[in-house]
Amino acid sequence: MRLGRHPRTPSGLRRVELALRRIHRRRVSAIDLRAARARMNHLIDHFVDDDPDAEVTDAVDKYVQGFVSDLVADARHRHEATLRALDLLEARAHAYVVRLTGLHENETRALRHLDAAVAHALDRLGQPDTPSFNTLLPEQGRD
Repeated sequence: MRLGRHPRTPSGLRRVELALRRIHRRRVSAIDLRAARARMNHLIDHFVDDDPDAEVTDAVDKYVQGFVSDLVADARHRHEATLRALDLLEARAHAYVVRLTGLHENETRALRHLDAAVAHALDRLGQPDTPSFNTLLPEQGRD
């Protein structure tokens, strides 16, 4: 990797990001009450002569309860589908998070070692009279 360039996002993470954007852009369709209003007017006109009675009230109540339960079931279905999609995306992204955490820890450890090596070299430069032993060279003058 050349210096000054940002690493490219892995294709798997780009797909996760696109899927999240698609989920975010999803629009919930507006509730269409025209059909419900027309059906309710039909029920009322069909049953009502002069005064609404218990039969009309019961029919309208059942229709309203059915309509509301359909709305709730549809909302629950959309909600559960969105949760499933988010769970799948979380699982796909988690593998990258674990991998990048490991890489970060390795880089941090390497930087700490480099920092210690620089500090040691600066100490040796600051005190040139201090004897030192190079562990990389074969033993010299030691018997």
